[in-house]
Amino acid sequence: MSSSSRFSSPSSSPLSPASPQSVAATPGPDWSPRPGMSIELPHGSLPGSTAVSPSWSPAPGSLILGETPPESPRLSVDLLEEDISKYADAVAACTANPRYYFDDQISFFKVENQKYRVHRHFLARDSIYFQELFAGPLGDFGAEESEAIPLEGVGSAEFECLLDFFYNGMYRQSNMSLSQWITLLSISTRLRFDLLRALAIQSIEESPTTIDPVDKLVLAIKYKIPKWLAPAYTALCQRPNCLEEWEAEKIGLKKTVQIARAREAFRDGGYRSRAPSPVYCWRPSAPSPVHSPVIDYNATRAARIVDEVFFP
Repeated sequence: MSSSSRFSSPSSSPLSPASPQSVAATPGPDWSPRPGMSIELPHGSLPGSTAVSPSWSPAPGSLILGETPPESPRLSVDLLEEDISKYADAVAACTANPRYYFDDQISFFKVENQKYRVHRHFLARDSIYFQELFAGPLGDFGAEESEAIPLEGVGSAEFECLLDFFYNGMYRQSNMSLSQWITLLSISTRLRFDLLRALAIQSIEESPTTIDPVDKLVLAIKYKIPKWLAPAYTALCQRPNCLEEWEAEKIGLKKTVQIARAREAFRDGGYRSRAPSPVYCWRPSAPSPVHSPVIDYNATRAARIVDEVFFP
């Protein structure tokens, strides 16, 4: 019985237990067991014999002894040399994959005093700004170094940070610093990388490094992040020390006056908020095993004052 016919039925498959009727495989003289394999010698066989137990069968997926390994796939060069016209027709008849059939180009960009040669793929995929740029009059520019597309108002350091993210940073986000995420927030907002902007906002919020309330307020105003405004105002309202001169210059006169008003109201014991106060009812009772949540009344009061001063 040949090796190929030994496993023609399910009962004699290498994946199923061997039956007593299976034919014993006889390895060649150079055969040796795999590490950890226990070999049961047939009754009467001598140590050093190449015979194995009749119940032995090759490991799943291994070659049957005596078989030749399958041929490797033929290289594309061999196919082209054989009949290039027939192969070209076969490729032309293939359907382009709707997701991974890129018409990518290499483009030159001029940013400040540096020039870049990068793929258009990431830029056109994620940025509305670059989608409109490549579809407009400058779409044909950038193919040659002498026609590098200028990116006015973009710094070379932040453009390099953007490229670092697309080429390397997608797999190293946990190693990125807070300053890098703020840089990505800046350039993603201006060049309209909406998904990257959302990721930068989330990463800044989750960063273990705390942002100063003034800096967070500046970022919220500059890059239009409304949900950061109230927490920043509340933190400045509760802060023991007043605004410094350089901080006032960063946020402007109007915000400085509003923060001063909120801080004064927060420290005024006689100030009464226009918002209705919650009613608390205290009943003397035995200690409860369930602990009530701790409420920071100062933070709650500061938040209500901020709502009245900044969001009337």
